Amino acid sequence: MNLIRHGTRTRSCLRRSTRRGPVLGGTLIHPAACIEGPNSRVQLQDLIRINIDSARGFESAAETIERDDPASLFRQIGTHRAAHAAELRGIVNLTDEEAEDSGRIKGTVHRWWLTARGAVQGGDDHAVLAEAERGEDAIKERYESAISEVPESDVKLVLERQYTEVKQGHDKVRDLRDAVAS
Repeated sequence: MNLIRHGTRTRSCLRRSTRRGPVLGGTLIHPAACIEGPNSRVQLQDLIRINIDSARGFESAAETIERDDPASLFRQIGTHRAAHAAELRGIVNLTDEEAEDSGRIKGTVHRWWLTARGAVQGGDDHAVLAEAERGEDAIKERYESAISEVPESDVKLVLERQYTEVKQGHDKVRDLRDAVAS
């Protein structure tokens, strides 16, 4: 846990609080100790954008795909990604920096391609699942990069927890894609 000095007191990156705010395990995140260096902030902003893109992409995919099982999974994963983005925005907003609140153009293009591919192929579930897994590969890579570059801190613990959830979502999409193919 990172420690910072405030006058003669030392306090940890996380402090107990009953106030509302971005929390990790019931504790309020203290941003000055958690988000060290400009690269960490860049990584967090990038993860916010890709989580927003992912949430929107899964929303689109749920509407495109014909089967109920994948649609339900897509909605569930999309909800998790929206929660990840909100959690990361809360952390960034505690600093003097404004958190991202929209996705990337590349994400918009990917959603358009997913919709177009599903329509052209008659709502082919395998095609939609394959495209969704491709998006999952991208978000996994972003988390891996961020985790390797963000210094040891409680924010890194948040990223590692979110990464575990991202990998679980990826694996479910991959397994469903493989099941539909056979």
